[in-house]
Amino acid sequence: MLSRLLVNTEQLKKNCLFLKKELKDKLKFKHLTATIKGNAYGHDATLVAPICLANGIDTLAVARLSEAIQLRQNVKGKYEIMIIGIVDEEDIALAKKYNVSIPVASLDQAKKMLKYDLKNLKIQYKLNTGMNRIGFKDPVELLETYKLLTKKGVNNFGVYSHIYDNNNIEKTVKQFDVFEKLLNAIPNWEKIPYRHIRASGSVDKAIRGVIPKRSWETNARPGCSVYGYSSSDSKLDQSFNSFQLVTKIVQINKTVKGETVGYDSTYTVKDKIEYIANLPIGWGDGLYRSFVGKKVYINNKLYPIVGKMAMDNTSVKVDNTVKNGDTVYFFRDFKHACTFIDDASDVANVIATIANLSVVRVPRVAVKKFNK
Repeated sequence: MLSRLLVNTEQLKKNCLFLKKELKDKLKFKHLTATIKGNAYGHDATLVAPICLANGIDTLAVARLSEAIQLRQNVKGKYEIMIIGIVDEEDIALAKKYNVSIPVASLDQAKKMLKYDLKNLKIQYKLNTGMNRIGFKDPVELLETYKLLTKKGVNNFGVYSHIYDNNNIEKTVKQFDVFEKLLNAIPNWEKIPYRHIRASGSVDKAIRGVIPKRSWETNARPGCSVYGYSSSDSKLDQSFNSFQLVTKIVQINKTVKGETVGYDSTYTVKDKIEYIANLPIGWGDGLYRSFVGKKVYINNKLYPIVGKMAMDNTSVKVDNTVKNGDTVYFFRDFKHACTFIDDASDVANVIATIANLSVVRVPRVAVKKFNK
């Protein structure tokens, strides 16, 4: 297998156990949810989910009903699934069939749901605490919705929101305050089992005591930290990346000055002799043509991508120490992140550039440890 995304199952296990120790054991969160939307951030949800559930995680969060159904069909066991993205009311029967909770974000949405059988449907009320995507901002509207749906026999499963600027403590604390105000608009909110606002960044703030856990919080919802992404000052640095994107060189061409590489002659050989390594991975695997000029790791050295990236091939300018069959790392770890990730400390950039990139053809391969 030439190109593959290696998923380190032992590291995933360690990451989950670390989060369990810090959040469930020490801070007494009753529930711990792993966010595995986007095919577990590109790692393969059906591979990741059983590891999470066996190591302290009791709930899985996804963004789409299709993701939830995939989990129910492929991952056995007793666990909760919450969908955090809006579900079409026409799919309410499917949500009930597969025993998943769905969000309600407005009175208008709730009214559209009334023509369906809502009895025992698990719902979570999504609160807009400042991000201004979806959710309730008005406590009166929230209360009216709650009463309307409760009369129809729904299972009031959760109340949640999302932190949007973890590095701004003042804004984040304000979001907690808004959440609390809205929560108090719901009668007997204490009986709602899942009450949560923290994802990875604010989970870290709880662990470090920067933004302490509030008494109404029953669930934490880490995403990035499950896979080992964290900022440089985070206590979550005790968790580490759980994937590597690698391929192998399939041919090295010795070129001379004036020759060109790839489509449209976009790269011209400048030196008397240049060695061009060809990799069996390209934009058809989810890489971007804009990566040209960025660098990859081969034998602990950086080498630039040259020429126009093809659907199935990427060319790299190397030296005569590099051999056919050598391993190429597009991402090895945060110390050796390829330079097409402009800032390896930018978690969102890492995820967007790697974990969700190569979802098309690159197989996921489970390993227990990475080669050094």
